Amino acid sequence: MANIFAEPFDPDAPLRERLIARGPAIAALVGIVVVAARLVWLWTSGMITTEPFFGSIRWNLAIVLPAAGILAAWWLHKHAGERKRAQRLSALMPTEPLNGWHRRIRAFDAKLEKGTPTRAVDLAIWRLTLEIVDAYPGLDATQREHVRLLWRTYESFGLYASAEDRFEDEASRDTPLTVEEARRELILHSIRDQFPDVRDAAVELADLRTRAGVAGIDLGALAREVADLSDDTRRDGMFGSTRDTMLRHL
Repeated sequence: MANIFAEPFDPDAPLRERLIARGPAIAALVGIVVVAARLVWLWTSGMITTEPFFGSIRWNLAIVLPAAGILAAWWLHKHAGERKRAQRLSALMPTEPLNGWHRRIRAFDAKLEKGTPTRAVDLAIWRLTLEIVDAYPGLDATQREHVRLLWRTYESFGLYASAEDRFEDEASRDTPLTVEEARRELILHSIRDQFPDVRDAAVELADLRTRAGVAGIDLGALAREVADLSDDTRRDGMFGSTRDTMLRHL
């Protein structure tokens, strides 16, 4: 199932489609040009007789009012898009537990966009991620794809969330990897579905294989188990799908 919200920029697409894809940037550029042209016209027409400096009330109004209108229009457009995205996702997954996960992930994503989270928020994200990871094997194929869609859609949460290596002290970090921890990390890898970068995902798998080898864990058996839960969509010409990388590299 494709990401219904992804709109990649295709340089070979028709001009009309490329302009639509770059609509917000083009609108901002046009707004800047219009404001600049208006300022020049006001000055050259004599409607503003003072020199263009920020101590002039008329110049301030001529700059601030159009700029405020552009910013307000951008803010309304941005938030309307976010509301539409949330509504589409809610309609896509109306039942629990996906609906509840969606609401909580959306709230955490908004907090993460504002800056570094508090310890309480960090711990809540860790617990939610564990909850989803533990439930993931029991979901059907459509529900698992919806979980992966949440990770891809709410990028701040998807990048920050981790089922492991959160509130571990220095001593616990030195303890050998357990089978359950290895399974959880593989499941989280399946959920992330090579997000945000295929190469980083490959490096993480290699690191997990090394840690599992030190702990004497047969990671290949676990990888075959989790590969059956993973997406088979080929996202990269070199690395292939998440299922492929698990089976090939482990």
